[in-house]
Amino acid sequence: MRDMNQQRSSNLIASNICENLKAEHQQRCSVFFNIFAIMTQKRGMKMKRILAGLISLSVLATGHEAEAASCKINVSYNKQFYKIEGLPIANKQYGMAKSYHPGANKTMIRSYQKMRAAALKKGIVLDVVGTPGAYGYRSYAVQKQLYNDYINLYGFSYASKISAKPGTSEHQLGLAMDIRDGTNYGTLNTAFEYTAASKFIRENGQRYGFIVRYLKGKEAITGFMYEPWHIRYVGVTHATRIKKDNITLEEYLGIAGRRKLSAGQYQVNGALCKYKR
Repeated sequence: MRDMNQQRSSNLIASNICENLKAEHQQRCSVFFNIFAIMTQKRGMKMKRILAGLISLSVLATGHEAEAASCKINVSYNKQFYKIEGLPIANKQYGMAKSYHPGANKTMIRSYQKMRAAALKKGIVLDVVGTPGAYGYRSYAVQKQLYNDYINLYGFSYASKISAKPGTSEHQLGLAMDIRDGTNYGTLNTAFEYTAASKFIRENGQRYGFIVRYLKGKEAITGFMYEPWHIRYVGVTHATRIKKDNITLEEYLGIAGRRKLSAGQYQVNGALCKYKR
């Protein structure tokens, strides 16, 4: 009797899961539910296994498995920098040649100018921090000096959380900028998050191909502290997907927590995979 009551209870829960789903998921949920019901009835699964089945059912039914979809990605290296699925990558694992000196990416500059113009129409002033006209670009030498200055000020451990080691900075890629609110010329700190400029970037940056690169709560993945002012150009398509999923570039490409990948093709689990089907 006890087993029957447990089974009825679990079936009721599973049924409710299906009913509460969006229409496009209900049919798939029903299929899993029917299979699950047969398994529990004929195999006499204990409550512990029933609950495990319910958890699996809820994950499958809501479509969350797509977030961990598996696919093959291509990694390339041209002796200057790495690309993953065509996207230039720079982080603590993937570096660039000391001689790589591209300057700021022209497509990024045009996109930024459009974004800045759109912000101005709302009375918001976006300013790029750094050398005027450089649009965030830093050479290897400049990054080295900056990095060493931080080490002298704060020590190696903290400096490594707030500044990239020379040869691993997105600024050297020519695809990143540090932005401040031009109406108050504030310094680069997390208080920027509460400015109109930051809000505009968070809500609209993806429309112009930009993402906030180092997200709050993702420090263990990116290796850097939360930087609401640091934006990275990845193009509108990628930026829209990354913004929608509220993830880092590493999570999107499926390289979060993995060792460095040399040039070649690899099987990964990343958010990008659900768009490659």
